Amino acid sequence: MTGFRLPRRLSPGPGRRHRVAIIALIILAATAIGGYLGLAGPGAGLPGTVPVVGSAIGGPFTLVDDHGRTVHDTDYRGKILLLYFGYSFCPDLCPTALQTMAQTLSLLADDAATVQALFITVDPGRDTPEKLSDYVHQFDPRLIGLTGDSRQIAAVTAAYHVQFTKVDGNDPATYLVDHSSFFYVTDADGKFAAMLESQATPDQIAAVIRAQRRNPVHRASGDP
Repeated sequence: MTGFRLPRRLSPGPGRRHRVAIIALIILAATAIGGYLGLAGPGAGLPGTVPVVGSAIGGPFTLVDDHGRTVHDTDYRGKILLLYFGYSFCPDLCPTALQTMAQTLSLLADDAATVQALFITVDPGRDTPEKLSDYVHQFDPRLIGLTGDSRQIAAVTAAYHVQFTKVDGNDPATYLVDHSSFFYVTDADGKFAAMLESQATPDQIAAVIRAQRRNPVHRASGDP
């Protein structure tokens, strides 16, 4: 199963219904494969999670946070990460996802102190640190927005198998970006733990995070 590619999750729209139908079939096939071969990490297999087989997800990154500071994945060691990839001009998927992340943190209550929620842009040309700060903090001040140059964004999206495509329009300032839509959870060591559908509820995401806290995956150095 090496090279298994994650299905895209796009919002339905004109000319996209056929693609959405194909995506549904891919999800069903992936679910069957995952049920047979097993899933990654504590919390994987809970409601809302997506089976991932034969494809490494995640890895080191260097980005810029919403205060303009250069940050690395290692800066978040010791915390479970809840990640979502999107952009501030997104009309539907991203506001919904950010609301879900904020509600998840509220549900976790005191346990939220062990979690860092990150919103990573796929539109670095428009999403400056200041723009992301204004955007994500509308939903919860604990959220952190991350941007970077095009090379940095290309690297982190490749690591998480995020797919995105700029949709050209009449006005170059108001273009849209088609992008895959999933939540990612990594453990306190920065290792991939689970992926969830964009429709996952705050309760489902909180359950995955709590499972990770109860049963952390301890990997020896050099393990995949």
